[in-house]
Amino acid sequence: MLKQEKITSKLVSARLIKDKLDNQSKKEIIKNISFYGYKEAVIFWLRELRDSTINKREKDIIMGKIYILEN
Repeated sequence: MLKQEKITSKLVSARLIKDKLDNQSKKEIIKNISFYGYKEAVIFWLRELRDSTINKREKDIIMGKIYILEN
């Protein structure tokens, strides 16, 4: 899925299998789409990453990024 070239194809594919993606894949998606300026998609995937993260410190960092993007 991450090997697809078009970013829109990556977004659609990732959304369809979001429950099966691990955190590393979610981070890679966030990294890729952030370069294209898809702010709402980045926020969506940051929330997905936050919800699947166990580490409290990492969750706090992710929530900070979400806060910055939303304000």
